[in-house]
Amino acid sequence: MTVTGNTATGASAEGAGVHVTGGSLTVIGSLITDNANTVDESGSVYSYGAGLYAWGTVLDLTDSTITRNRIDATGTSYVYIGGAGLFVTDSPLTMTRVVFEENVVETTTPSFTYVEGSALYMSAWDEPITASLTDVEILDNDATATSTGSFSYVYGSAAALYGAYTLDIDGVSSHGNAGTATGDSASNVYGGGFYAFEAALTGHGLDIRDNTLFGDDSGYGAGFSAEWAQVDLTNVVVAGNELDVDGDAHGGAIQMLWDDYGWYERDEDGDVQLTNADISGNSASGATVQGAALYLGDAALLALRNANIAGNRSTPDADGAVGFLGNAASADLAYVNAWDHDGDDDWTNDEGAVSFDGLMSFDPTCTDTSAANATDWDLRPGEGSSAIDAGDPELFDADGSTSDLGAYGGPLGE
Repeated sequence: MTVTGNTATGASAEGAGVHVTGGSLTVIGSLITDNANTVDESGSVYSYGAGLYAWGTVLDLTDSTITRNRIDATGTSYVYIGGAGLFVTDSPLTMTRVVFEENVVETTTPSFTYVEGSALYMSAWDEPITASLTDVEILDNDATATSTGSFSYVYGSAAALYGAYTLDIDGVSSHGNAGTATGDSASNVYGGGFYAFEAALTGHGLDIRDNTLFGDDSGYGAGFSAEWAQVDLTNVVVAGNELDVDGDAHGGAIQMLWDDYGWYERDEDGDVQLTNADISGNSASGATVQGAALYLGDAALLALRNANIAGNRSTPDADGAVGFLGNAASADLAYVNAWDHDGDDDWTNDEGAVSFDGLMSFDPTCTDTSAANATDWDLRPGEGSSAIDAGDPELFDADGSTSDLGAYGGPLGE
C-alpha cells in the first residue's frame, strides 16, 4: 500500500495521509509519503500526524516507511504542532522494521509556538499504555519553530514521548535529526534524538547520533532529554550530537530533571539507568555550558554502569567537563571511563552529589572513529583496548567473559 500526495487544511489539520480513531489498524509493507498538513489561520492552531494520525487505536506497523510528510503552520496565536510522520495518543503501538525519514515540521507565528517531534509524537493521558519498537530508524527529520513576537520551543527534534506511555525498545536508531527554535523572547530546544516527559523508556539498543539543536536562547540535551521520566536502558550510544545555542547550554549529550509528580512511582535505583553505554564525541556551545556531556538538575538521579564518556567538547569550557549536577541531583557511577573533555573539573556539584565505584580515565581505543559523522563510527573496543573486560565483574558478556565497557558489552552486546 502507498499513501501519498494528500493534504489536510484548517485550524486543526490532522492526518492528511491516514486518520483513524478507535478500533485497530494494521499496516504492513507500506509507504506513507509526501502527505501534508497545511495551516494558515488566524487564532490558535493545532496540527499533528500528516502521515498517520491515530487516537485510541490499536496500531501495528511492520516493514513500512514513513517519509517526506510535513506540517506547515502559521497562526496569529498559539501554535501546537508535531509528529509529521506519526501521531499516536492513547493507542497501544507495535512497530517492527519501520523507517521514519525526512519528515518536516515548520511553524511561524507572532505568538507562542510549540513543536513536539518532527517524526513521531506519542502520548497516553487516560491510562498507562505500552508501545513496542523493534528495529526502528528515525533519520534526517527536521523541526523548526519561529516566533516573531514571543516564545518558541522545540521538544524532541526527532521524537517526543509524553504521559503514561512506556516505550519498550529493541534496536532504535535516531540519527541526523535537527531542531531549531528562534523567537523574540525565549527560544528553547530539548532532546535532539529523543524527548521524554513523564513517560518511560525501557529495553536495549538505543542509538542516538549526529542530531543537532540550535536556538536563540537555552538548549537541553542534544542526544536526549528526560524530564520527570523513567529510563532503564542497556547498550546505548549517544555520540556526535551537537547543541549550539545563544544562551545557556545544558548537556551536550543528555539532560535530565525530576519532580515528584507524573504517572510513575520513582525508581530509587535511578530515574535514568544506563548500563553499557558510549557517550562520546558530543558538543555543546553557548553563552555558558553546564555539562559538556551530562546535565542533571531538579533532584534527578542517574545510575550509569559500564560506560565510556569520551571526547565530549564545549565552547566555552564547560562547568562540569563531563557532568553538571545541580538542585539536589545525584549520580551513581560504577565502572565508568571518563576521558578527554574540555574544562578543568570533570564533575561540578552545585547542590548535587556524585559517587564513584571503579572510575577510570583512559583512551577507549574504539575500532574506528575517523569518519566525519558519528553515524559511521565503529565504537566497539579495538584490538588491545583497555575497555575490554574492564566492566563490572558481576556482569558478563555474551561469551561468558567479564563485561566490556561501552555499548557493545554486557549480555546483550555484540
